[in-house]
Amino acid sequence: MAKPNIQISKPCIGEEEYREVRDVILSGWITQGKSVFEFEQKFAIRHKVKYALATTSCTTGLHLILTAMNIGLGDEVIVLRLHGLQRPM
Repeated sequence: MAKPNIQISKPCIGEEEYREVRDVILSGWITQGKSVFEFEQKFAIRHKVKYALATTSCTTGLHLILTAMNIGLGDEVIVLRLHGLQRPM
């Protein structure tokens, strides 16, 4: 018997979101380009910081943070158990 799937939240995707995603895909620039640059700028302004950097995944973001903070082999990093990243990178 299959386990039931518990939906955490229902996606709310309308015509505007569909158009934006479609435009990015058709531009040929999915993980970089004009839209990502604009998103990073707006994010930085909204959060009153000098810089913002979009990443392709949580793992990439975590790696970037560890590298920027010069955290490496032998250093201790404490994470929440619920986080899902319970093994060393």
